[in-house]
Amino acid sequence: MMKENKTDLNPAQKEKSKHLVRLLAGWLMILFVTFAYVGSEWLFMITKPSSMSQTTLIEKMTIPLFSIALLTLLACLIQTVLYFLVHKKFDSNHWGSRLMMIIPAFIMASTILLFVDNLTYITMSIGIITSRRFVRLYYAMGFLLLAGFFVFDFARLHKALIENLSRRTKEKNKRLVATVMGLMVIIVITGFVLGLMQKPHNALEISGVQDKKNVVLITADGLETKYMSVYGYEKNTTPFLKSGASRALIAGNHFSNSGNTGGSVTSILTGKYPTKTRVLYRPDILRGEDSYQSLPAVLKQSGYYCGQYSYEYYADAIELNFKEAFDYVNGRGANTTRLFGFRKLPLPTNYEYFLYELQTRLIPRLKHIFLVNIMQNQFQQMTGQIESSDAFKDQQKISWATEILSDTERPVFLHIHWMGTHGPDFKPLNRVFSADLDINQQADWDISFYEDAILDFDDAIRRLYTELENAGILNDTLIIIGSDHAMQFVTDKPIPLILLIPEADYTGEILIDTQNIDIAPTILDYLGAEIPEWMAGESLLAPIDKYRALISVRLKHSDGDGEALTIDNEYNNPPFYQFDLMAVQNCGRYIELDLETYEWNIRPVPGYVSVCGSDDIIDIDTVYQLMIDRLKKDGFEFNETDVPKPQEN
Repeated sequence: MMKENKTDLNPAQKEKSKHLVRLLAGWLMILFVTFAYVGSEWLFMITKPSSMSQTTLIEKMTIPLFSIALLTLLACLIQTVLYFLVHKKFDSNHWGSRLMMIIPAFIMASTILLFVDNLTYITMSIGIITSRRFVRLYYAMGFLLLAGFFVFDFARLHKALIENLSRRTKEKNKRLVATVMGLMVIIVITGFVLGLMQKPHNALEISGVQDKKNVVLITADGLETKYMSVYGYEKNTTPFLKSGASRALIAGNHFSNSGNTGGSVTSILTGKYPTKTRVLYRPDILRGEDSYQSLPAVLKQSGYYCGQYSYEYYADAIELNFKEAFDYVNGRGANTTRLFGFRKLPLPTNYEYFLYELQTRLIPRLKHIFLVNIMQNQFQQMTGQIESSDAFKDQQKISWATEILSDTERPVFLHIHWMGTHGPDFKPLNRVFSADLDINQQADWDISFYEDAILDFDDAIRRLYTELENAGILNDTLIIIGSDHAMQFVTDKPIPLILLIPEADYTGEILIDTQNIDIAPTILDYLGAEIPEWMAGESLLAPIDKYRALISVRLKHSDGDGEALTIDNEYNNPPFYQFDLMAVQNCGRYIELDLETYEWNIRPVPGYVSVCGSDDIIDIDTVYQLMIDRLKKDGFEFNETDVPKPQEN
């Protein structure tokens, strides 16, 4: 029997063969540019602190393969639809190929845009994020010129590839399609199967909320009780809170479980230790069931509208990978943060978040250069290189809260993270304690400006309280005022926790030690909901009659990468990775272990006001064992005998 070739085909078969060759050529072009795009972004992420820093070697290798396969299949599907819309134009001119090459050209132009932006930022600290006004348009023009060039250049390559593939037999082309596309499909299906196996479908499994009051949780960055008049400070920095102290429940010795904002916000919203969630500082993210187990997720499941207005990147719930928890986060609704338009994909956390990072690294840059939005430089804001008062949008957060509470028919949970008290520079609106000083000449952590920043915060609480009262919803709203950590990112100083409970159902002062992971259980207890077992804190509404060992962790090493301050990868090593310092606070005694050097530091807590009895003080050996047990329980693998026991001073 003679071997079939293209001359033996009837007209219908020839037409099918022609479609196959043209589509195959287009698919190979897409595979090439997708490999370049994902590969360059993967290389960028694994060589700097990123969500991939904590992934296994196997995941580091399989994540880009899965991403290439998925993006290739999606792009090929779109290209195939486009082809059948324009294929009749193929025989007469190049426009058919050019139209088919729009997708590969866009991907390649995006790859070069990101590569050039990364390169200029690393070498010169100049890039898309620093561009303003007409400079943004130069980037846009360059991107369009690149895309246009690749449309024409890829069209020529596409035609040449079609000619080469046309010389092959139909069977060989079919085998090539089956091999390439089949491999892509197998990789993608495997990723989704792994995701279905790992996703916690019933991660909450608790009873719903009984008393659906509104909840407003406000955390002021770096706020210490030492400088708040409601806690006895000699200057009247918190006149409103002080005037309402008799109607509030106030924790007098409250401490953070994390010296860094990301870890603290996460511990507050989950009720879990940072060592459990492995979230301390960006780019740490929640993974697995920890992504789904949170206070807002419980409330959302019970019919609440959940919103957060915090600070992008460091305290942003979406960036921290909270799942099914919020309807709105920092200007983004739930729909706008979907991955490829899907509310959620059944993928392993690290696979899904890598795709999310691909999306969020590209789209904000394109929106910036095409004048849709302006990218914010968190590194310059956090280090005081640019004016932060407008960038932090603190006053806008309060207005947003009152609007949501007034207009939403569902019960509401809101988290506001106030940045005006952050430092090292402060830009207060009210100049009372710093009235005679030059705001542009302030030293880092200048107390006079810090006092005015606290006064601004107190005034914002007054405004929120008054507006809710005028709207008639104050008695349906629980307001909680707290902080992420003390000034200068430490955990050995008391921070505020003030609960303004409707109709003053709970008032007075709690002098026994409390911690940030107690906030979520307290809220659920007040709302009549079951406190889940995965929350490590305790409700403060039921009297705590025993002094506990309050465990905290913090970071020593951070690094500025041009866009944000991140964990310094040089020190992000096993067995403790980003966790540099771990401490226990008990009865005004702070016992800290350096997890790098295994050196101990025992010191008193400044501003501690409680009076502990001898039975309340935990002995040093017990403290040591509590810390060792916590690390082991949370999955850290190390040799306990390497850690020496602390010695009393």
